[in-house]
Amino acid sequence: MSRIARRISILFVVFALMAGLQAAQVMASDDAKVEESFVTFQKDWMQKLRTHGKYGEHNAQVAEDKEGAGMFSAEYYDLTEPTSFEIKKTDVKSTPYVGVIHYEKKKYSCRAKTSEQAKLGPYEEASSSEVTEIFRYSNGKWVY
Repeated sequence: MSRIARRISILFVVFALMAGLQAAQVMASDDAKVEESFVTFQKDWMQKLRTHGKYGEHNAQVAEDKEGAGMFSAEYYDLTEPTSFEIKKTDVKSTPYVGVIHYEKKKYSCRAKTSEQAKLGPYEEASSSEVTEIFRYSNGKWVY
C-alpha cells in the first residue's frame, strides 16, 4: 500500500471515529433531555393526581367504626413524592423510551367518639402500599 493510500485510510478511520463519537454525544445529549423532561413530567403527574384525585385530609371519609360500638372512624389516602424512577430505551421507533416511577399510597385513619372529632384527627398512618406506574415517550413527550 502506498504512503498516500495509508494516509487516506488513516483519515477515513479518524473521521469514522469522530463521527461515531459525535453520534454518541448526540445520543447522550438526547438521553439527558429525555431524563430531564421525565423529572418534570413526574412532578406534574403527581400534582394532577393530588389535585384531581381523592387524596389528602380534606377528602377524609367518616363512618361508624366497625370495631367499636358508638365510635367513628375517619380515613383518607395520600401520595408520597416519587421514591425512585427509571428510564428504559426500547427498540420501538414510535416509543423510544418508557419511564417508570415508584411512589407510595398511604392510608391515614383516626378513631373518635363523634364523627366531627374523628374528622379533626389526629390521624395516624394505617397502611402503605407501593405504586408503580409506567409511561411512554412518544412524539417527543411523555404520555400518560
